[in-house]
Amino acid sequence: LVINCIGESSNVEGISLSSTEVVDCTGIHTGSGQEAGVRLNGCRSVGIKGYSITGSGVIVEGGTINGCNGRTDAMAASGGYMHAGVQLINVFIAQDVNGKSGGDVNATGMVVVREGVFGYSRILNCSAISNNAGTTGLTIVVNNAQDTNTNVLTFENCSASGFVRACELDSSNSDPLFENLITMLNCSFNTDDDAGICIEGTNTNKLLAYANCAFRTGNNSAGTPLVNIIQTITNTPDAQGNIYA
Repeated sequence: LVINCIGESSNVEGISLSSTEVVDCTGIHTGSGQEAGVRLNGCRSVGIKGYSITGSGVIVEGGTINGCNGRTDAMAASGGYMHAGVQLINVFIAQDVNGKSGGDVNATGMVVVREGVFGYSRILNCSAISNNAGTTGLTIVVNNAQDTNTNVLTFENCSASGFVRACELDSSNSDPLFENLITMLNCSFNTDDDAGICIEGTNTNKLLAYANCAFRTGNNSAGTPLVNIIQTITNTPDAQGNIYA
């Protein structure tokens, strides 16, 4: 059990823990090495805060997390999804997690990754915010052909806000036999740019289902909030650009 700890570093993660219980801890990275403020692997964690000036605020791989605030102010280009307020990788349950980016186009409020033969992930009462020009609030990566489960990733009562995209979906598995379902319930998506896109699919072989969700694209009342995405429900935006299932 690790409780009430603060870790700060300029060259590695502020806190890095594996296979333990972590309660009310804060990690900070202040250097230039794109390291995380907090990195947790296979932990059960509650009340986590993480900040990184060049990397991700909090990275959680496996395990569960309840209560988390992560922020990045990364401004340098990087490959993959290195820069995020919070990264959730194959997490079983994430609840009350808030990811925020104050960085540039390469930074994201929250990244949710679901890869491999793993089971199900539930993301509950979470928010992703990244409102600087060119940014995306929430990035979802579900792309492993070994995964034959259905309903592998569920978002409930979540919100995403980004300047250009509220949510970017990357499901790059090209095998049509593995069309795993991503479900979004009672979620909201918002962009600041008049030409913004609420959900944009990069490679959309995974089916997306949503219900009781709201979509808002800047001030563009004639906007098209859903672009290039495989859907099981399709409704037309109202005069304010909202969609309700």
